Amino acid sequence: MHIEIEVDKTAHIFAFMQSEDIVYPSYFNDSSRQMRVVIDSYTEIISFNQEFFLNYATMKPVYMEWLSDKLDKNLSKFLYESTKPRKQDNILTNLEYVNKVMQDELQQPNIEIFDLFSKRKLASYCHLSRSTFNSEIKNLQENNLIVE
Repeated sequence: MHIEIEVDKTAHIFAFMQSEDIVYPSYFNDSSRQMRVVIDSYTEIISFNQEFFLNYATMKPVYMEWLSDKLDKNLSKFLYESTKPRKQDNILTNLEYVNKVMQDELQQPNIEIFDLFSKRKLASYCHLSRSTFNSEIKNLQENNLIVE
C-alpha cells in the first residue's frame, strides 16, 4: 500500500505504508495537494471513528500513547520521503527500500519490484526522469547490482 500525491496532474508515489501503519484523516484534509491511498496487494484495513477513538483514548492513556507513537512513525517516514536525496546515485538505496517493504509485507515470496510497479512510477518515487532512471537501471544491471 502506498500514498500518492498529485503534482501537475500526474500521480507520484510519496510514501509506502507497512503493516500496522495508520492513515490519519488529516493527511488528506490539505486542499493544497491531492493525495490518495493505493492498494498494491492484498491488504486488511481497519477503519474507526476518529472522534470516538480520541474520546476513548483520552480516558485510556495507553491508547493515546499508541496513537502518538504511530503518528510519530508516520511523520518520520513522511519527513524522510520529503527530504530524501534526489541524486541518481541514490537509486539503489531507494529500490532496496521498496524491496524491503515488499518482502516484509507481501504474502507472495517471489514477486519482484517490476511486477508491481512500472518504471515510470519507480522513477517518480526516486525523483528522476524516466530516461535517467532507465540509464541508471541499465548501469546497475551491467554491474550485477540488480536483476530485472
